Amino acid sequence: MNKFLKIFLISAFFAFVFFLSLRKVSDYDIWMHLRTGERILTERSLPKIDLYSYTRPGAYWANTHWLFQIIVYPLYHKFGAAGIVLLKALVIALSFFVLFKVGYTRKKWLVSLASLFLVTLVAKDRFVERPEFFSYLFLSIYLYIIYRYRRKKTKLIWLLPILQVFWTNIHVFSFGGIAVIFIFLFGEFISWKVKLPWLWNSPDTLKSKDFWRLFFIGLLCITTSIINPYTYKIYLIPFQLFGFLTQHRSILLGGISELIPPFANTPFLAPGFFFYKLLIVFSLLSFLINYRRLNLANFFLYAIFLNLSLRAIRNIIIFSLVCAPIMVENINSFMKTIENFNSRRAFRLIRNAAVIVIVFFMLTAGFCLTKGLLNLSLYEHGRVQRIFGIGALKVFPEEAIDFIFKENISGNIFNTFGYGGYFIYRCYPERKVFIDGRTAIYGDDYLRYFADTMSYSAVFDDLIKRFNINYFLLDINTGGILKRLYNDPGWKLVYLDSQAVIFLKNTPENKLIIERYGIDLNKYKIIPPNLERVRTLKKKPYPADYSRTGLFLHGLGFYDKAQEAYKFALDINPDSADIHNNLGAVYKDKKETELAIKEYKNAISLNPYMTSAYVNLGLIYQEKGMVDEAMRLYQKAGSPFNPKNPMLHNNLGDIYKEKGFYRRAISEYDKAIQINPQRFEFFYNKGLVLIKMGRLSEALICFLKAREIDSSVALVYNSIGACYLDKGDYLRAETEFKKALELDPNLPEAKSNLEKLENLTENK
Repeated sequence: MNKFLKIFLISAFFAFVFFLSLRKVSDYDIWMHLRTGERILTERSLPKIDLYSYTRPGAYWANTHWLFQIIVYPLYHKFGAAGIVLLKALVIALSFFVLFKVGYTRKKWLVSLASLFLVTLVAKDRFVERPEFFSYLFLSIYLYIIYRYRRKKTKLIWLLPILQVFWTNIHVFSFGGIAVIFIFLFGEFISWKVKLPWLWNSPDTLKSKDFWRLFFIGLLCITTSIINPYTYKIYLIPFQLFGFLTQHRSILLGGISELIPPFANTPFLAPGFFFYKLLIVFSLLSFLINYRRLNLANFFLYAIFLNLSLRAIRNIIIFSLVCAPIMVENINSFMKTIENFNSRRAFRLIRNAAVIVIVFFMLTAGFCLTKGLLNLSLYEHGRVQRIFGIGALKVFPEEAIDFIFKENISGNIFNTFGYGGYFIYRCYPERKVFIDGRTAIYGDDYLRYFADTMSYSAVFDDLIKRFNINYFLLDINTGGILKRLYNDPGWKLVYLDSQAVIFLKNTPENKLIIERYGIDLNKYKIIPPNLERVRTLKKKPYPADYSRTGLFLHGLGFYDKAQEAYKFALDINPDSADIHNNLGAVYKDKKETELAIKEYKNAISLNPYMTSAYVNLGLIYQEKGMVDEAMRLYQKAGSPFNPKNPMLHNNLGDIYKEKGFYRRAISEYDKAIQINPQRFEFFYNKGLVLIKMGRLSEALICFLKAREIDSSVALVYNSIGACYLDKGDYLRAETEFKKALELDPNLPEAKSNLEKLENLTENK
């Protein structure tokens, strides 16, 4: 029976891992890899300069993923997206099998399996079709070989330098393998040379020739990593990458979601990253119960990779893979200790009870999660599509690019950052991209320029002239740039679907296309959903296309049409809290306050942790003069069980400012700034309070920072001018007031301040 249970559970676990890896292709960068793989195999050469963009021609390109590219392209060419998905699933399943073998023993196999089951739940969201899934396999093999060497001094370690060659040419994280070796050696060296408390000087510690042999292997891995098309220059990449990772939120407005720390906007006690938090707790407990037999190599590996995971969401899976064998080793060591107790019968009872609980949890959680994921779907392009399977999701701008080809739209493009990889795949070499996900190609300054074009009118105007842009291919929810383009007679909307929009320059060369396809959103008709298929589903799909369309129309001021889109979305899935929240925002802008309140309350009832709904509802209460009710909402939303929201603290700051509690207001504005330092109004509001407190120099610093973030707000210039006026710097004050009136000729504050300045200078 035990043998049957063992075979069943292990088989079921790896089937579970394989299934979780069968997520359809949805990553944009995979398309750039496919195009590059095709080019390498066709031309028998590796590109070392940028080929794909017209903005960075000839820029140095260290394509560290070339081996991955020539692996995946033939599979895609032969089997389509299914080939990529199946390769990913096989590699990930193999990675977990190797990891399972690291801590596996015949008697304690369930400890390894249960630990790995938790790791799987943590890692599943990163089972994406990127070169990194090969890094999961290489990292698992490195851990297996190193731990086996410590226990049995196996000669398998001589494989590491060879593996390093392949890893270096597949994925940039190959340096992680070298890091694991030397972090491990650091811990072993201390255990060998330093007298430590309790049983920390383990008899298994590497010493003498065994230690130096692994050290030599580590040096060999460094040496063999130079065997790549870019030789020693490969070592510059980690520094460039680290620089971008640490600055990405200041380079690209809002940053890249996978590079944001997991608890930056989600407090530890709030929903989200549940299994990751569970892994942290259990792994720390494993160290605690095994404190007498602490292994320093394990501890240093754990601490460093935990720190990496706390710095960026994408590193969570790497931490979980490293954590698995460490946690298993801690638990097995603890169990070995308590087995020596006299009461063996009590130990067996506890062990058997634990086995039952673990098996029950694994089977129940695995079944429920599998069932839930199987039913996970989106309503896209008028149909329901499952997220799990062996194809590709319809989330790419396929039809938009079809339109570009059909109408032979040429000239320079400006594209959304995420669309770059897919545009390269479809359009190179006939058309070249403005930007794509290869951040090292473009550099920090260019990426900042790209981000600024989306926000600042002056930079946008410079963009058009500098690059002679002929058309824009943008995600339908790109933001303020959409409104600017739609309201500018120099540009015409010629294509719109639930994924993408195309704006074409209004020139004689484009006249025929504009006349044929120009879209007037006043006449735009939203096609109702096909509810026949939806009604047959127990778990309703997320209405992604109507959600995106609603956001697009709302952002451009077409409130009635946005309302219609959201109503269709709720016909598909009435339990979508974010749709109710967005519909409430439409009603608020339409001045239909009671309907807005109703929708915000619906959103909160469906998702009590939706902080934005509390904030939106609280703002209505503030505007109605119901300050105490707003305060109660904000305080509830600001609990450690809810995600962070900068507007929550900003609005609280406004309330405290009106009540005269200036220090409390400053504290709330500082919290808002800490969460999102890219919103000018947080600095502006803080500056207003500082003026009331008589702290003029600090207020001026805040206003200048607000202007740096957004240079198009007249009130900010007026406040800067007021500070200079109070300081007696009349020349600068005049410049700021005139700039404020240039932006808003009817701004009463600026007019009044300018008159005051003129009177002062005349009297002087």
